[in-house]
Amino acid sequence: MNWITLQSEAQLDEIRERSTVRPQLIFKHSARCSASALVKGRLERAGQPETIDFYFLDLIHNRPSRTG
Repeated sequence: MNWITLQSEAQLDEIRERSTVRPQLIFKHSARCSASALVKGRLERAGQPETIDFYFLDLIHNRPSRTG
């Protein structure tokens, strides 16, 4: 699987624009969730369709920081 790492909100505008000509998929993954790990493994074993861009969002790594 050729994941495109989603690291900023600014990328969402780019994804939205690309979606007008090609399907875009955002996989929201949590390393703490067994179901998420199961689905990620199945996606990677299945292979990537060449007609879809796959974005990977690591929920733990990209969660908003808490203050106070």
